[in-house]
Amino acid sequence: MREEMAVSGGARLFEPVGAQRLGDRVYRRLLEAIATNRLEQGARLREDVVAAQMGVSKTPVREAFKRLEAEGFIRLAPHRTPEVRRLEAEDIEDLYRVREYLERLAARAIATARPALVLAQLEALQADAEARMASGDPVEIADSVSYNHEFHRLLFEGSQNRRLQRLYRLLDVDVRRLAYQSVRVAGRQRDAVVQHRAILDAVAAGAADCAEALITQHVIQARLDLLREAAQTPKETPS
Repeated sequence: MREEMAVSGGARLFEPVGAQRLGDRVYRRLLEAIATNRLEQGARLREDVVAAQMGVSKTPVREAFKRLEAEGFIRLAPHRTPEVRRLEAEDIEDLYRVREYLERLAARAIATARPALVLAQLEALQADAEARMASGDPVEIADSVSYNHEFHRLLFEGSQNRRLQRLYRLLDVDVRRLAYQSVRVAGRQRDAVVQHRAILDAVAAGAADCAEALITQHVIQARLDLLREAAQTPKETPS
């Protein structure tokens, strides 16, 4: 009762909610640039340059940097220019082990529920990707990443499990970052489209065991491709 009275009247417990903070807007722009590889791994981030390009003071940029560091996206060190943190083999292993379990849950859930609207969206997305692949024209990496991201997003939407969707969104930035590397592996773009078709057919047929097995193989293959590429990439020495 005391808590209810304190909130409903009398002493103020909360400050007024102001307009969207500049630091939040700067943070979201930087995060999207990292997710889409416009800010690549190891890219240097100068406070003054970011502030000038975004038309803000250094204070919101500094706030955004601290938040990005806390979330593991950039490295801040005394007397050194902040940089986008590189994803090492250990990061790939950790991320894809977690992703594998979440994707398996999503595949089983959507194959069980089979929501008509989401399945129709998946079919339209998949048909478009297959048509572009059949045309023989080169597909831009950004377009391939966007297709892949949307396919998996729709799988989680179709799971109808909000907590599962929320957990997957926590991985979203790093999954998208790594997708730009994954699709560069020879044949990976075509393989992904073919594998997605098999997954979608299993989901549409309500074959939950099959859908789960197929998506597990799909995520494992992506992990192995990325680890293979990481092993072949020369390590940069700190400057």
